[in-house]
Amino acid sequence: MRIGLIGCSYHWGSYKALLEALPEARVVAVAPGCAQEKPEAFAKAAGVTEETRRFADARELLDKSELDLVQVSTEFTAMGGWVREAAQRGVPVTVEKPLAFDLAELAQTWDIVSSTGTPVYAMQGTQGWAVFEAAKAAVASGAVGEVYASHHQKSYRWAARPASWQDRRTFPGFIPWVGIHAFGWMEWILGDVFTEVAGWDGYALHPEVPGCATQAGLVFKQANGGFATVSLDYLRPKSAPTHGDERLRIAGSLGVVEAYEAEGRCTLVTADAAPRALELPEHPADPVVTFARFLRGETQAPTQTWEAFRVTEWALKAQQAADTGKPVTLLPTAYRA
Repeated sequence: MRIGLIGCSYHWGSYKALLEALPEARVVAVAPGCAQEKPEAFAKAAGVTEETRRFADARELLDKSELDLVQVSTEFTAMGGWVREAAQRGVPVTVEKPLAFDLAELAQTWDIVSSTGTPVYAMQGTQGWAVFEAAKAAVASGAVGEVYASHHQKSYRWAARPASWQDRRTFPGFIPWVGIHAFGWMEWILGDVFTEVAGWDGYALHPEVPGCATQAGLVFKQANGGFATVSLDYLRPKSAPTHGDERLRIAGSLGVVEAYEAEGRCTLVTADAAPRALELPEHPADPVVTFARFLRGETQAPTQTWEAFRVTEWALKAQQAADTGKPVTLLPTAYRA
């Protein structure tokens, strides 16, 4: 498998698991994705050797490298453009989130991706997290019945942020950056069941980064009359044992399942059974590895391409709801199978 890297920002080390799982995979070409990135950053990157070709222009990388997969992880204003360039050439893509800066770019990118049939995996989900795999299995089995209420949490420590985050013209917002993880697992576990979103955010805690909120709260309305609440923050203390604290609680007509990533546990309680810890999968697959195996015809994709776009739509509309103080509809949508 021949892999190319466009960009060296944010979660650009995500491809490393692929190299470890598939020893025959090779990084054959690298290029910066924007002017702010320095080519020397690739010098010590996993899998990059003397044989790896360095390009100053990522278009040249795409044209000359005969790739099986390209990873796009660059500044937000450049992300969608490189996804479109890859899709126009039929090169499958793994991409940092959000995969588009705004709704107009999302639609433009979808037109090209869907017309070419190019597979895209966005690095926004939590497939491969054992506690969420267990929660998904419980919901899929019918153990909680029809879901009517759920809560989803992402809490992070604060750290220094790039200059681009100071301005919403170069940063798409806290909600598409952090919230999209929660939206990814919501769609993955519960499905495309939400019809409207309302939200609020706050910027007071770190005035030196005025483009990035430090907390946000969202409410998603479900088609069956249920709802989901989402809590996002950069308020986790530095003394906490982990950088992130991800949690979910899903309540249905028959029971409740709860998952706590930082504590490594998932519990289920139903009308006919006392609370019990669910067995966790020992070695859940890394979604980037699963995506690569899918491209080789060995397994199913971790998520479908349309799901990456639909979840991004939720994220961008949720930020819009917080910005305007008004609920935003999630229907109709172009992003369906």
